[in-house]
Amino acid sequence: MRINTLRKLFDAGMGDRVTLSHDICTRGRLQSYGGHGYSHLPRNVVPLMKDRGFAEAEIDQLLIDTPAAF
Repeated sequence: MRINTLRKLFDAGMGDRVTLSHDICTRGRLQSYGGHGYSHLPRNVVPLMKDRGFAEAEIDQLLIDTPAAF
């Protein structure tokens, strides 16, 4: 659902106003305790985005370019 919303934002020309992040707020979120860990976005989310038609440049914009601009 979130990836579909991201796609709609990009299609509406607002891709440069969006960035992605996630939170590790408890140790249960760490990989060593069974959670997704810090690699969640590149390991789990990015492949889903590619499957749903996001270009590499769009993914880079979300994860690198826009956060660097902030």
